[in-house]
Amino acid sequence: MLPINVAIAGCTKNSESYIENSINRILSWSKNFKTMNIFIFENDSQDNTIEVLKKNSNGINIISEKNVMGSHTEVLAYARNRLINNIWEDTINYDYIIMVDLDDAVSTVDATQIYECFTKYKSDWAALVGNSPLYYDIWALRIRYALIKKQKSWKNEITTDCWQNVKRAVLGGMNYNQAVKKYVGSYQVPISKDNKLIEIDSGFNGIGIYNTKYLDNCEYKGKTLVNGLIVDICEHVNFHFCIKKNGGKIYICSSLLTGGYEEHIVI
Repeated sequence: MLPINVAIAGCTKNSESYIENSINRILSWSKNFKTMNIFIFENDSQDNTIEVLKKNSNGINIISEKNVMGSHTEVLAYARNRLINNIWEDTINYDYIIMVDLDDAVSTVDATQIYECFTKYKSDWAALVGNSPLYYDIWALRIRYALIKKQKSWKNEITTDCWQNVKRAVLGGMNYNQAVKKYVGSYQVPISKDNKLIEIDSGFNGIGIYNTKYLDNCEYKGKTLVNGLIVDICEHVNFHFCIKKNGGKIYICSSLLTGGYEEHIVI
């Protein structure tokens, strides 16, 4: 057991069919830590998600809201910020926050993988994010040229939003499928689970483990200003840029393999 306090946080909606399995998987991680508490944000489910959550609510902090408005990324940013704020307001001082996607992403993450994140790797990291046999989460991914030179997974830097790039390409006359392959699929590369940590500027891939000492004033944002226009952006990017501003380093943890990646792969 590690002498640290950890908060697990995740958002969910319409997850009646799988949320109980996800909770049970996460509960199995608790043996690693002195204290582990779970915080879940649910909004506007049209199925029995909230009833399932209440049935499994022992030791789980549930936030449930109705009529949460905004684009998909705005809602996610709002939900994750509500979770972070609730964690700060708790009576426990948490050393780490683990933000998760409460779907198939956690289905392959076991207690050993989580334990190794805290014991196997050097201690200078502020955040470790997930991996998969094909790294899928290009929307959250940012990696500058200075970091490209330190790894072999990507040849070109990623500093802009992949889906905004797709939109611009389509407006310029490119076929949609070709644009998706160019700006998303071409970056979905295999990363061996035996690789060392890969330093990036932003990423997620279903899970992020955060050292709370680097989270001062950090928040999620689902919108940003691009060329005078307010557009959707992956909510993790602003959060991670804040961590970098606070002096933290962010890495892909190659051995932290998340599940369900197949549905996100561009063929």
